[in-house]
Amino acid sequence: KKEVSRWVSVREFVGKHQGLQLGNGGVGRNNSSLAKEFNSEFDKGQTLGNSIDRVRLNGYNTECVFNQNIRQDIKNHYKQQCCAMCGAHGNSENTQIEVDHKDGCKDDSRVSDSNTQTFDDFQALCKACNDKKRQICKECKESGYRFDATKILGNHYSFYEGEAEYDGCVGCYQYDPIQYRKTCNDRIYNEGYQKGYYEGYQIGYHQKTTL
Repeated sequence: KKEVSRWVSVREFVGKHQGLQLGNGGVGRNNSSLAKEFNSEFDKGQTLGNSIDRVRLNGYNTECVFNQNIRQDIKNHYKQQCCAMCGAHGNSENTQIEVDHKDGCKDDSRVSDSNTQTFDDFQALCKACNDKKRQICKECKESGYRFDATKILGNHYSFYEGEAEYDGCVGCYQYDPIQYRKTCNDRIYNEGYQKGYYEGYQIGYHQKTTL
């Protein structure tokens, strides 16, 4: 029989239970010590807003939970960087730098382990861009199609690797905006070079045949 606890107000998470506190809207709650051991249910209906008001436990969690912890040296490195997407690095809430897991699927056990994760698994994003990325990742998974990066003014390609059908985050603009720009710049250069070579050949051929 599955055991269900009473509803516990988040105001009770004080003192020795302070480590169980949850972020606004439950951000990061799947990485909490509660979620690792138990199936957790959340109630947001007691107060206005999106904050979690109460929590109860509903049986043991038998699924593997992705550990979102990031090694300190990786955090220190990216906290000094500007946002890879928009270039921001400020002190206001939306321009503060967050260290982002590039792969929004968060299903790679290697990245979950702080001993095996690498610098390339992460990037610096400001809070505003990171929030937007989370929403886009959610829409990609639900629709089955990648985000079309040409919706952003100045972008010439929908993605830099893979197909339009969503099969993971690698290749999406949000996965690595810096790599997107590098790959697309190379592609634009190569396409321009080939176009110029072809047009030059045609002009030369025309001049030769009309002399």
